[in-house]
Formats: sequence, C-alpha cells, structure tokens
Amino acid sequence: MKISTLAKSLLTTLLCALPRMASADVVIDQIKYVTNTSDMTASAMADNYEITTANILATVTDNGQTFTVTKIATRGFYRCYLLTSITLPGTITEIMDNAIADCNTLTSLRIPASVTYLDKYALWGNRFTSLVVEPGNTVYDSRNGCNAVIETATNTLVAGCQATIIPTTVTAIGEFAFRGCDGLTSITLPNSLTYIGNSAFNGCGLTSLTIPGSVTIIDDWAFSSCSALENLKIPNSVTTIGNNAFTYDEALKVVVIPNSVESIGAGAFAWCKNLKTISIPNSVVSIGSSAFNYIDANAEFFVNRKYPTSLNVTDVFSMPRYYGKLHVPKGTETDYAAQEGWNQFSNIVGDLEPAVPGDTDGNGVIDVADLNNVVSLILSE
Repeated sequence: MKISTLAKSLLTTLLCALPRMASADVVIDQIKYVTNTSDMTASAMADNYEITTANILATVTDNGQTFTVTKIATRGFYRCYLLTSITLPGTITEIMDNAIADCNTLTSLRIPASVTYLDKYALWGNRFTSLVVEPGNTVYDSRNGCNAVIETATNTLVAGCQATIIPTTVTAIGEFAFRGCDGLTSITLPNSLTYIGNSAFNGCGLTSLTIPGSVTIIDDWAFSSCSALENLKIPNSVTTIGNNAFTYDEALKVVVIPNSVESIGAGAFAWCKNLKTISIPNSVVSIGSSAFNYIDANAEFFVNRKYPTSLNVTDVFSMPRYYGKLHVPKGTETDYAAQEGWNQFSNIVGDLEPAVPGDTDGNGVIDVADLNNVVSLILSE
C-alpha cells in the first residue's frame, strides 16, 4: 500500500508533536547527562574515563527542556583513574553503586545535604583523605569531623577512608565501608561497636588490629585480603567469625580464637599462607568447609575440647593435615582420629590438660549436662 505525500506529512507532524518519553544524552565538559522526560530529571556519568575534573551541573537543557540532575549513575565515574576533583551540586539525591569507586587519584569528596541514598558499593576502593557530608543532611552525617559517612538513624558507618576516626557513637561498620582502602594502615575501633559488616575492611593496608570487646559478629570477608595484617586480637565477645572473614591475610602467623566463638565460617582463614599456630577453644561447635585450607603446611592446632566437634566436612584443613600437628587433651587422641574432619590429621598428639576440671562434655563450663554424665557413669558401673 502506497502512502501519499500528504499522509506522510501529517504523520511527521503528529510524531513531532508527541512528548519525548525516551531518555537522551547531553554531553557537557566530558560529563554525560542522561535525561528522563517522565520526571524531568537527569543522571550524571563520565563521558570520558580519562576525565580529570568533574563539575557536575545542577540542571541541563536539552531540546528546549530543563532537567534537574539528581543522580550519579551506576558506574558513573568508576575507575576514572585520572580524576582529581569532583563537585556534586545540591540537587543530587542518589549516588548509585560503583558511582565514584576505585578512583585512584581522587583524594576528597563532599556529599551534599540533599543526598538521601548512598549505595553501599558507591565509594569503595577510594584514596580519600577527606570525606565529608554537608551539614543539614537528614540521612547521613560526618559527626565530630570523622572523615566518614554515617547513617544517622542507625549509627552505622557506611563509608570511610584512610583518614577516618570512628566516633564512639558508631555501633556498626557497614558492608564495603573501607573496602580497598590500601592506605589505611591502622584504625581504632571504639567500644561502642557490635558488628563488622561484609567486606568492611577487605583489601585494606592494616598491619595490626585490636577488635573491641563489644563486637559479637565479624561478618563474611570482613578483613579478607589484608595482606599486611600480622597482629590480630579477637576479643572474648565474638560469637561468629564469618565465611572468608580473614582469608588471604598472608602476614598472619598466630590466631587465638577466644572461648566465646561458636562458629568459624567456611574459608575463614584460608590462604593465610604463613599462619602457623591456631588455638581453637572448646566453645566452637561449627567449623565450615575450607576454614583453614592452604595455610602453613606445618601449622599446629591446639584444640582443648574433650569431645571433638563434628565437622561434617572433610576439607577443613587441607595442607596442614599431612605435615601439621593437632594437639588435643590427653587421652582423646583416638576420639579425634575417629571423628570426621579431625581425622584428616596424620599427626594427633594428646598433650593438653583438660581446660576445666569436671567439664565432661568439653564445652568449657560445668553444667547440668556434666552432672548427668557423671550420674550415668556411676550407674553404669
């Protein structure tokens, strides 16, 4: 069917009269603004990843229409390795995942009071020496000049940097808060802290670490790939060491797990290739798969629990099982050699004194269960 010239002209006129619904791009000073006519907003991102200075505009005009810039887009300035300065206008409300992440030469960031959403992956891998939330923000703050972003309602530190001083009001370190801050070599964790989140300090330059006695959970990957971490003190308040919590911490040589810990996650200390001495208390009832894989081949484990914990997995120890040594309470060597997981060790030595006299089940305390065990033993004679 042929369309007349008049019909074509009318169709063109109608199409031009319709409002634009699709997003479009506006590029100004190497910054791309993706506009959205449905709400007349725009998101900003680098048009050139070799950009050195980013002064993001509050509004942009496209085709005679004005758009308010409210968002730093996902991966907007991710790995802009030459970026030394970025200015965010007071119209920004959202900073998305990986928005300003892993920018090696960017040393400072000021977050406007208008921001109400900061993605947990937004700022990881930074080299900031200054990280500030502007006064008046209702969701986040940088209290006491801490050089960090704190979620005000929950007292959770959600983003930090190598210059951060954690306030004593902070109760949690959020996921990815310091991830990749290789310039962070030391930090003081306050006694207010109860939780350290997933990957919170992953890849940091920490050389020593004292975890305060208020912390109960060290989540997955929390201190993984801290390759310079040599001195570690875990307090007698921690109940859970998450999966891969300290994996690839190659400088670690000694780990003393306190008698409060009940669970050691999968891969918790895997690939700590210089880890030679590990003390596991009788409070531990669960050790995950590969928890101590590929540590020093001659590592020695000290496990002062009369009755071995059932591991239910066969690959907890990997390398040490052939050349390392397992020290257990006197007279329990046969029990450990018969128990799945522990029987991986070819060298089991019963040379430890019982941790608590009268503790018949090896859980570290004398309780009703111990009394029942004694009564059963007497009745059986």
